[in-house]
Amino acid sequence: ATSHDWLADGIVLPHSVDVTRLPGFDDGAFAVQDGAAQVAADLAELRDGLRVLDACAAPGGKACHLLERADIDLTALEFDAARTERIRQNLMRLRLNAKLVMGDAGAPKGWWKGLPFDRILIDAPCSATGVLRRRPDVRLHRRDSDIPALVAQQQRILAVMSNPRQFKIPDWFLNRQKDHKDGKFKHIISNNVWSTLREDIERMKKI
Repeated sequence: ATSHDWLADGIVLPHSVDVTRLPGFDDGAFAVQDGAAQVAADLAELRDGLRVLDACAAPGGKACHLLERADIDLTALEFDAARTERIRQNLMRLRLNAKLVMGDAGAPKGWWKGLPFDRILIDAPCSATGVLRRRPDVRLHRRDSDIPALVAQQQRILAVMSNPRQFKIPDWFLNRQKDHKDGKFKHIISNNVWSTLREDIERMKKI
């Protein structure tokens, strides 16, 4: 294995392998995570003592990575019971601790206790068209009719999590983003994005 050029915690194996058979896997010596997903830990700018919410946490890869970076108070939120169990299993294997909460990220009244978070990570449900190389089966079951519901769900979650008056979250990160400063944040999931996703799905059907 060799170190990755730009991922601080990443190493690259010379060939594909069943990672569960590698020495140290059962002991929690390492975790497997896409490179792009690992960047979330860098963007979070963590330090010990922060309260962190992973709002759509399953299967728990990013949550575990955040916990490995700093001594934080992390809440892993997930709507589905089976997927919540996957988070628990990953935490156990890696010997990490977090608060596991079942709930809807877009409806915080059902689970939020009113204490603000210093960091919030949102990996919202999506079409998965961006991971076709790793999950080619997506083209078999994803339909253009799925997109409106996904768009609405993403908008609902982002509207709650990005509204300081409603959720009392810090805006240190958003204020550094040009789209947020220009008042365009609420349009991140726009009709243009919707159209692009539908075009992706049509291309998948022809593969």
